[in-house]
Amino acid sequence: SVHSLGIQCDLKDNQMSISGFYGKRNYYDMDGSLYLAVDQEKGEVTSSSLSSFSEEFVAQFNRYRLFKGRGIRRNFVFRQFMPRPDGGAYVIAEDYDVRVVTTQNSRGATTTNYYYYYNDIVVLSIDKDGEVDWYAHIPKRQTSMNDGGYYLGYTFLMNEEGLHFVYNDHRKNAKRWGKKPLRTITNAKNGNLVMVSVSHDAQMTYTLLNRNKKQKFRVSPRSSRLADDGRDGAVLLSLRGSRIRFGNLYFDK
Repeated sequence: SVHSLGIQCDLKDNQMSISGFYGKRNYYDMDGSLYLAVDQEKGEVTSSSLSSFSEEFVAQFNRYRLFKGRGIRRNFVFRQFMPRPDGGAYVIAEDYDVRVVTTQNSRGATTTNYYYYYNDIVVLSIDKDGEVDWYAHIPKRQTSMNDGGYYLGYTFLMNEEGLHFVYNDHRKNAKRWGKKPLRTITNAKNGNLVMVSVSHDAQMTYTLLNRNKKQKFRVSPRSSRLADDGRDGAVLLSLRGSRIRFGNLYFDK
């Protein structure tokens, strides 16, 4: 059964692209991805593929978890469809969840808390024929309570060198990322601003942008604004109490 779908119209040459994840009915994990390209004028499917996740790819999701699961959770939502110069596309999804917990005390009064989770990122590289070239898994652990997840998620950038994801991370993950289970960041004020770059051949690098030890500003990745869909950098919004600061993030030519 299909667990989730993402749709992008007019991606290139009047084309509609549809990507999704599938898995066994009544199971919590995902088994693979699907992709369709549709000619919007003719209403015809021009390319399609059904690609199952390899055992090695699924194992990555357990490798960096503190609590082991069976595979890839089906909480992923689609964030971006980005056209490739060769007619293919990059499809990006993020593990996102909201949990509402209501408790009642002995007097009958209730308290409701909202917990926000923004975790792993998955990148699908799809060629012009609709076949998946590669998958990339970016491990990430972010959670907060009763704030709408304002400082969670990521800012997406793209240039000739690859795809770039800017987000707030736990300070101890600077040495743990890609090696050990990650620590979860719960307060961006006490975290690092980092960037994970994925090259066009799926090589990944983790870069520390700002340790934030003195300023204590919190960057809001999802409220930041991109220039040319991230190809020319971004203006990052950061807050400290009532103070607002903007930062310009760009790539050297």
